[in-house]
Amino acid sequence: MASTTYRLLNHPQVAANLMKMISRTKDGTLESTESIYPFDPKQDMGGSNLYTSAPDYLKLLKSLLRNDGRVLRPETVNEMFDYRLPDSPLFTKFKKETMTEYLGSLADDGMTVDHCLAGLVNNEDSLGGRKAGSVAWSGATRCFW
Repeated sequence: MASTTYRLLNHPQVAANLMKMISRTKDGTLESTESIYPFDPKQDMGGSNLYTSAPDYLKLLKSLLRNDGRVLRPETVNEMFDYRLPDSPLFTKFKKETMTEYLGSLADDGMTVDHCLAGLVNNEDSLGGRKAGSVAWSGATRCFW
């Protein structure tokens, strides 16, 4: 993954391919906006500040699905998807209105979820087709996987 970095200013080949952020206005039009992420972060943050290319992102996703060790060691991937946060009413039951922010129309009313280090985990199959054990993640810039 040669086009992936937390330190954009140290990798001009990645910075040269950086796309501008686009946001939708209230009237539905699109406009260019400033990045919400610092180009020179004081610390590397796992959920943000990682800059990558579409081909590198696909390499990561394929490697995660296969757990083939090409990007992350299998034991790292296992830890990402197996660890669950402690039981808490805050994490165990959400209403559809809350879940749609993460899963859109795939969220069922009263659907129970858990969390792992990689994101939100379905506890049961959903009507939208997501299987129990599926993991979803969304970012501040509305990136989903």
